[in-house]
Amino acid sequence: MLSAVGEIPTVPKNLLRVTVESWEAYWQSEAAQLTKPEHRPIVERLFIRRDERERAYRTVRKQGRVAKGSQGQPVQHPLLKYIDACDQEIRALEASLGVSPQALLRLGAALTTPGRTLDDINRTSEEDDDDQDDPRLRAIQ
Repeated sequence: MLSAVGEIPTVPKNLLRVTVESWEAYWQSEAAQLTKPEHRPIVERLFIRRDERERAYRTVRKQGRVAKGSQGQPVQHPLLKYIDACDQEIRALEASLGVSPQALLRLGAALTTPGRTLDDINRTSEEDDDDQDDPRLRAIQ
């Protein structure tokens, strides 16, 4: 499955391996089918931000969640605020690109079984129309 832009675009330079793998998975996803060439900078920004977040997270994991403040007191690691800011931007970018199932639905993409067309789905729902004998429907009519 390829995006509307065709083949998988070249990965931005200097990304972590985990980010590159995520980039490749994105371009093979249903969300990528909705991606137009003019959306490419938004997609790149998403993956660069994900990469930055991962790097900050790795640093916090190595150094610990608590750091020494200017007076020697224990304080939250300063990168945790940066990670939160990255998370906010990532969520917004993911929503705008339809990366989650909920975002896909908001963008109007049909989450269907591969190979099924909208006509197939409509035909199936017409064939399964058991509501005609439902007494609750007669009560509201």
